Amino acid sequence: MSSLINKFWFQLLPSGVHFLVFICCTGIAIGFALLYAHDSKPGLQLASPSLWPSDVEIERPMGVPTLLIFVHPQCPCTFASLAELERVVGHSGSSLETIVILNAPAEKLEEWMQTTVANRAKGISGAKIVVDGDGKLSAKFRVTVSGQCLLYSPNGQLLFQGGLTASRGHEGESLGQSVLIHLIAHPEPDALSNQQALEVPVYGCELTMSHPLSAPCLPPATGGKGQ
Repeated sequence: MSSLINKFWFQLLPSGVHFLVFICCTGIAIGFALLYAHDSKPGLQLASPSLWPSDVEIERPMGVPTLLIFVHPQCPCTFASLAELERVVGHSGSSLETIVILNAPAEKLEEWMQTTVANRAKGISGAKIVVDGDGKLSAKFRVTVSGQCLLYSPNGQLLFQGGLTASRGHEGESLGQSVLIHLIAHPEPDALSNQQALEVPVYGCELTMSHPLSAPCLPPATGGKGQ
């Protein structure tokens, strides 16, 4: 009965109001569609070095794989990537060297190292923190997206590159997480020596958003578990 009353009341409204309601509903639908498209669009990945670069000032331990994750300290999408990284680290234990690389402009290092994203990264058990002033390390590894991971075998061979989430800012199971956990447990560098590294999509903001012309970072859509 109430639905009939509401329908009758709506029909009594002036045609101009009908038009405004239609415009509002259409705008909301378009907004949600654009937000979904933004969340589900992967970042652009370049081919990272197939072997650990010799000019990188990061000590790579022998005997275990090394996992790098590149982080923009002002990217809210990366909260979910760090949460998934923590799960990977917890699953792998001492059989993995984890290094979180925080990208920041040189003139704002102190300020950017105190953001909530940076503090979240510092709280990951067993992970080493490396500050990447002006993105010099990310340039050497050819990484362009916040949340992008690189896994190198014990002998320095690239095994994996990609992200740990299924979309921007959303926690939960993902292809990248599953593949990464498997490779950490079974790096098998010799078996993969003649093959390319496995690559999965990475969802996040531009790693070089500190540049004046960089695109703005949008927050993840509501309804996820990202923050």
